[in-house]
Amino acid sequence: MRIRHLDVVTAFLYPRLKEKMYMLVPEDIAAYPGEIVELFHSIYGTRQAAHNWYKELIAALRAFGMQPAVDEETVFVTTVKGRKLIVVMFVDDIIVIHNDDQLFKRFLKHLQSKFEITDEGDLQWYLGVYYQRSADGATMTASQASYIDRLATTFGGERWQPTKTPMEEKFSVREQDVAKEHDPKLESEYHKLLGSLLFLSCWSRPDISVAVTKLARVGRRVSTRTTRPAYSCLGNLSFGSDPST
Repeated sequence: MRIRHLDVVTAFLYPRLKEKMYMLVPEDIAAYPGEIVELFHSIYGTRQAAHNWYKELIAALRAFGMQPAVDEETVFVTTVKGRKLIVVMFVDDIIVIHNDDQLFKRFLKHLQSKFEITDEGDLQWYLGVYYQRSADGATMTASQASYIDRLATTFGGERWQPTKTPMEEKFSVREQDVAKEHDPKLESEYHKLLGSLLFLSCWSRPDISVAVTKLARVGRRVSTRTTRPAYSCLGNLSFGSDPST
């Protein structure tokens, strides 16, 4: 099975609006500056833009004979005489999994007849995750090493040290560890780090899932004592080689 990555250029601009909608033309736009114009197509920033694009793309996939997977409306599948093609979509990024090049070429030509499509080739970067296939094509690894490096820089290396485990054994938050008053700045930074760790645990680092679950129990009244385990988890991510999944 081959995995290809497609990108739709200016995806939100394709659907036509059903509602009457008007906008004030920004003054720095040379054509009709400061005038009120009617919109015929969705534009970025309108509330219905994402939903309208989703319906537009769905219609194109159905026109190719594709059907949604059970319980997953962003995955579409079609099978033609044993040849299979699976589409996974996230806004304007489309992943195509197939076992027949001719079927893929027909599908790509079909989409290009409706949208401006960029063929990014075999899947490598997708939503901040780097994918690499083995030489024999039998396995694929997913790595977020560059994302981890950015986290280490963002949250300052002086606040954590490399550790061999995501969390100390038998970790628990005691009442005396919780701050008596709110510290909005400390809580905001903690929540940003926690969200980043959660993103990693969902994609390529399931090995930190238990640690992140325990860290998520501390949401308010964050103290220096309760934030230390989060930096320890980050230190574990930065320790040694990247164990890609």
